[in-house]
Amino acid sequence: FNVIDDGKDVRFALIASGRYSEEFVRRFLDCYSKIVMGLMECVYLRDIQIANEEDIAIQESINKTSHPLVHRNVQELFAEAVREHPDLVAVEYMGMEYTYSEADKIARKIGAFLNRWAVSTGDLVGVLVERSEWYYLAPMGVLASGAGYVPMDTTYPDDRVRHMGIDSGCKCILTHRDQYHRARSIFDSIEVFNIDEILDIWPNFVPANNEPSDTAVVLYTS
Repeated sequence: FNVIDDGKDVRFALIASGRYSEEFVRRFLDCYSKIVMGLMECVYLRDIQIANEEDIAIQESINKTSHPLVHRNVQELFAEAVREHPDLVAVEYMGMEYTYSEADKIARKIGAFLNRWAVSTGDLVGVLVERSEWYYLAPMGVLASGAGYVPMDTTYPDDRVRHMGIDSGCKCILTHRDQYHRARSIFDSIEVFNIDEILDIWPNFVPANNEPSDTAVVLYTS
């Protein structure tokens, strides 16, 4: 690598092996030139513009990862798995296994129950369950109703859980027997439902078919 100063101009020369293409060497020198010129002219290092229009175009082309959706929503994808693999295990926890067909039946029951309580597209349902199979099954039931769900970590303090439910505008709270009484004490103005008490019904229910723009989940970060 040589820097040539003839008194008028400063030129850079790079001798490279055949491992590097002429295009790579050209772009390297161009970048180096921008850095040197920037060091002489800029006030702050952040003002040095290294990338040229060609570099920016390459970066933008790499980041163009969008593609048309194959499925319109999660329910459609789940329904396809139920049709094609009804007997395969969808979720397993502590020795308990649920096939796609079984998970679908549970989700439909939850969805039908929520619809009966006027929960549908545009609504949000809080899900306060232990990390177990219900962390998967309960949200699928909420999505079947057309609503979106708000996952609530059971390790959060009561005030935090209460804030999530009220701030998001949850129409109701789904919980399991281990958290039911706690949920009832936390939410005195929001209806709380115990999943165990709604699984006895088996309605003739067709899950909602949401638009891609409908809310599926609302997450609260710490």
